[in-house]
Amino acid sequence: MKGHRSRRPAPKRGPISKTDPGREAWTLLLRLLRADQGALLNVWAEFDLSSAQGDLLCSLEPGQAVTMVSLARVLHCHDSNVTGLIDRLERRGLLERRGDPKDRRVKLIALTKDGEKFRDRLLDRLFDPLPFIDALTLSDKTTLRDILRRASETRIASAS
Repeated sequence: MKGHRSRRPAPKRGPISKTDPGREAWTLLLRLLRADQGALLNVWAEFDLSSAQGDLLCSLEPGQAVTMVSLARVLHCHDSNVTGLIDRLERRGLLERRGDPKDRRVKLIALTKDGEKFRDRLLDRLFDPLPFIDALTLSDKTTLRDILRRASETRIASAS
């Protein structure tokens, strides 16, 4: 029926489930990430970015122009919100608007050369491991990496 959304059961609260290792792994990962989300905010601040601006820059690939609509989808926001983000990043010389040769009504967004360099520095800083990962042994880091790679590949395969 129109306007009806199926509802998922309310999430379980309380201690981590010891019976479902997948739930326990996700709970632990989420808790670790949330506990250190200030580190991400600090990186955005180091680069004088809001989190939305940082997400936008990280979602763009050098040499590729994308529509504002596709950026809004990637950022999970309304199209009108992307305009303001792009305006601010364009004023900093990090992005540029281009006309779409296939459709004059469409604006494409691309990193400038300065934007590509800025994004590279930003990603380099973002990819510094957080202390809870850095403290692991090399063997544990390798195992964690391999598990997360498989999870990522599973996600990609299930999305297609």
